[in-house]
Amino acid sequence: MAISTSLFGKGDSKVVGDATVGLTCPQPEVKDVVDEVACDIHGSYVLKSQNEPFRDVVIKLLRGKSDGKLKKAEICAAAEAAHTEVTNTEYTRVMSELYVSKGSYWYFRSGGGSARAIGSTE
Repeated sequence: MAISTSLFGKGDSKVVGDATVGLTCPQPEVKDVVDEVACDIHGSYVLKSQNEPFRDVVIKLLRGKSDGKLKKAEICAAAEAAHTEVTNTEYTRVMSELYVSKGSYWYFRSGGGSARAIGSTE
């Protein structure tokens, strides 16, 4: 149920109701379902790529970073190493979904939409 409703747009009250029902399930079952559509990155979940090679590169790179900070140069180098071409539009879209830009770094976006360094207590 969670997988099928994850494909609908935001604001659907049925999705909220379905999610509430899901909370009564045993935790391992809920985690198994969530793991089908999202990946755990240091305690926060992000949607898995749906055939988006650049997003896969960024998620893989992020999983390997203990502090969650990335620079554009290392992101582009990782994409090139994975033989993944990325347009400026795609780069901006994926990065703004997962990160918040502050100075010369991209910081992983926490669940509430605010930036946080992975491992921080903020």
